[in-house]
Amino acid sequence: MCSSVYRSAPCSSRRSRSGECCGPWSNGDGITGATCLYAIYDPVTGACGVARAGHPGPVLVHPDGSVGFPHVPVAPPLGVGGTMPFETTDLRLPEGSRLVLYTDGLLKDRDRDVDTGLELLRTSLAAAGDRDAEATCETVIDTMLPERASDDIALLVARTRLLDPGQIAVWDVPADPAAVAPVRAECGARLREWGLEEIGYTTELILSELITNAVRYGSPPIRVRLLRDRSLICEVSDGSSTSPHLRRAATTDEGGRGLFLVAHLAHRWGTRYTPEGKVIWTEQPLHDGTAATTGESLADLFLGAWDETAL
Repeated sequence: MCSSVYRSAPCSSRRSRSGECCGPWSNGDGITGATCLYAIYDPVTGACGVARAGHPGPVLVHPDGSVGFPHVPVAPPLGVGGTMPFETTDLRLPEGSRLVLYTDGLLKDRDRDVDTGLELLRTSLAAAGDRDAEATCETVIDTMLPERASDDIALLVARTRLLDPGQIAVWDVPADPAAVAPVRAECGARLREWGLEEIGYTTELILSELITNAVRYGSPPIRVRLLRDRSLICEVSDGSSTSPHLRRAATTDEGGRGLFLVAHLAHRWGTRYTPEGKVIWTEQPLHDGTAATTGESLADLFLGAWDETAL
């Protein structure tokens, strides 16, 4: 994701597998929360899940240059709505589309209302044509930036693309502990085909733990997916919505250390829920010499997985 951010006061913007845009909010009575718009894009299918909490909705620039505002149901800001659920909208983004996230500071101005700001945003994105993300950001900011900004302004533009089939590997896993070793071996062979021997052992260890957890505690269907892009994404999905939790096992526990090791071996990891169940994913650099690949460093990790207070 390429982004350009202009700010007049502290505001956060993150770059990750998902797109996120957020900002502070207050109702004037001392109740403060945060608005947020969150998007998760799948570069295999082109599907994009979007949810928002009190935040302006996204803009979608189609490959033909047309600009639209997808309908995303709005929920209360974070910290204000209590236990109310957040509804997700599923979009299908053609390859080469641009997804635009922004804060409301970009729209507001003493001389224009929100509707006028949205129309100006639409025309400025259309005027940007087929420029890259950075140039699109510059065009929009130059057109819409107020002389005296009264609020933080953040703008993120992401151009979608699909992975080549050669960058994707998928395995269906039987709900049988005996299936873990063969799938691990096939994943290792695929990593060698991709020239990723350097992180092969660490990746196989991560996959062994995640697949074993899915077989023991999840439910069918169980699937493994590897995505090779600027990083390596490992995904293990199953039909259960029960999410594992990280904990430090006691010395007398026979299990409970797998996710602890995964969290240390992976650069990032997390859980994503789907209509069919959940996905546990990890992300690793393609060539990372800091991963725990030696016997000594792995031993340190295993020792660290025990509860020190119980020793």
